[in-house]
Amino acid sequence: GDGRNHVLLTLSSSVRNDLFRGVNTGRAILAQSAFTSTAFRDKFDVLIPPNLGPSTSDNVWQTLPMLSPLRRKYLLNYWGQFVIPDRGFDHGASSNEHIDKQSRKVGGFVNNMNVAMRRPLAAVESSQILSSSSLYSHIEQAIVSSLKSFQNSHQSNIFVDFSCGQFNVSFTPSDWALCGSESSREERILQSTFTLIIAPLNMSIDSTTAFQIRVFEALKQGSIPVVLGSHGLLPYSEIIHWNTAAILLPTPRVTEIPFYLQSFPDEDISALRRQGRMFFQTYLCSTHSLLDTLLAVIRTRLQIPAHAVSEHPSPSVFPASFTPLRYEGPDPEPESDEVLGPVETPFPSEIYRHNFSHSLLLDSFNNPGDPFTLYPFTPFEPWMSSDAKFKGSGYGFRPVGRGAGGDGKEFSEALGGNMPREQFTIVLLTYDREVVLMQALHRFKGLPFLNKVVVVWNAAVPPSIDLRWPEIGVPIKVIKTLKNSLNNRFLPYSVIETEAILSIDDDAHLRHDEIVFGFRVWREERSRIVG
Repeated sequence: GDGRNHVLLTLSSSVRNDLFRGVNTGRAILAQSAFTSTAFRDKFDVLIPPNLGPSTSDNVWQTLPMLSPLRRKYLLNYWGQFVIPDRGFDHGASSNEHIDKQSRKVGGFVNNMNVAMRRPLAAVESSQILSSSSLYSHIEQAIVSSLKSFQNSHQSNIFVDFSCGQFNVSFTPSDWALCGSESSREERILQSTFTLIIAPLNMSIDSTTAFQIRVFEALKQGSIPVVLGSHGLLPYSEIIHWNTAAILLPTPRVTEIPFYLQSFPDEDISALRRQGRMFFQTYLCSTHSLLDTLLAVIRTRLQIPAHAVSEHPSPSVFPASFTPLRYEGPDPEPESDEVLGPVETPFPSEIYRHNFSHSLLLDSFNNPGDPFTLYPFTPFEPWMSSDAKFKGSGYGFRPVGRGAGGDGKEFSEALGGNMPREQFTIVLLTYDREVVLMQALHRFKGLPFLNKVVVVWNAAVPPSIDLRWPEIGVPIKVIKTLKNSLNNRFLPYSVIETEAILSIDDDAHLRHDEIVFGFRVWREERSRIVG
């Protein structure tokens, strides 16, 4: 066939040349670290990091250094040697052999082509200079002289070394060879606040494995990458906002690097390093994360949401044929005659409302969390303007006084806020304290905005069969746990149908007004725990 509906994946674990050089891959998507001889088709091919980590990410965090101290021994570190291109090297060696950088199409799809058939961007103004390797040598000398002068003037802050001695001959010409062993490079990186990463000087080369290895090692050791060269591609840049974890500078600004980096306060260094650590652990650190991210890129292009998160089963502590006895005594005295809100029929929160919302699609990849799983709720949903509920978007909203405002009774009767109406679930943890549990359940009767009460029964012995359960106006679900653990309260039980959850112990005594007040406050700050 012509390669359609196929992904050709190369998991590079060492420096090597482009494996697809001279191969017509047609409509197949290429996923690899090096695009030296094959043209990278933007929004079609996928640039992936080298496969240098373990197979899974389970214990990677134990091998990573601390993010503090923020400022290390060296401000900037670089160790590498420029690979001089041969005259016969075809990556932009002669402008007469190039054609304009255009995409050839086969049957309406972008087809890959050889880099030797593409014209470097710099050739637009100076094709004569590009007729030899003198341009690369000139740029290399400018970069080296600038950085060496910085090292001489900032002896205690900048460490650069442009000599490797012997290096692997498989490095791409016009690229910067890796020096030393992996451990010796990482030892230097670990002592540096920033690590310089120079893109290949031949701008017709999209990516090399050596360039990607430098990015990988810098992030692994908690050093902030400083990428010099606007044409260098970073892994998964289609979904990852690299400007939040790395510093991207065009080559002409090499003369400003020390002054530029010294201007960063500790807060910015902390934010960049923390974001880089998150990117490394989520997308780069293991084979598993690498493949998960590749699939995430492809499904994001197709607007296919991630798989839904699994719910935890909620087995009842009672046998299926058993009907608990009901309490028929007097109701507890109300603690206050204040109207706190309506007592209404339970209804669930709406789930998976933003499956295909493009405005939020990339946020999940650039914020802490799990971007490979779809959750029924997130605390980062967009807000509507305060007047939208009165002009065509009022479904589910309950403005105070129907928009007229008010206090006292009007405020209590309406939930208000800039989010639609909703209820909350009480998750009550208990352990074989039947009397205390019944007293706690009694107090929930008549509680406004309550959806249900989920009792997490941590004891191995089920409740007494003659125990009488109170009627509080909402369902009471008693869940049997596998083991006695305080963490059972945090499990995503399938019987929970609301986004808001009040987690308490059986001996906690909260008045209705305290619970409702906490619920109202949480609705205005949904990303926080209110308590």
